Amino acid sequence: MAENGMVMAVFYDPGYKEKDVDVEIRVEVNGDYKDTENIRFRKIDPVKVASVTFTGGYEHITEISYHIATWITEHDYEICGPDFSIYHVGYAQTDNPNEFVTEICYPIK
Repeated sequence: MAENGMVMAVFYDPGYKEKDVDVEIRVEVNGDYKDTENIRFRKIDPVKVASVTFTGGYEHITEISYHIATWITEHDYEICGPDFSIYHVGYAQTDNPNEFVTEICYPIK
């Protein structure tokens, strides 16, 4: 894994789900690796996003996502792909959810 590399989750379901969530976990690595049965390696192209970075637990994600979607609509953008979250500070760095730093991103055009 890359030192201080990005960790993110990409959510493919259209809307909130309690279980059977279609999510892809991405972890930044250094070097070239071959795919395995359960792990795929690929280069991800840059994408234009509307995003909000917040500190604290995840209990406000729904509200924050609503505000991002409102901003996107009010500024005449369209969501053009699955939303994703970048975990700048998460469980790998702290056990205290009040210290989490998460960036919620929506690809836009």
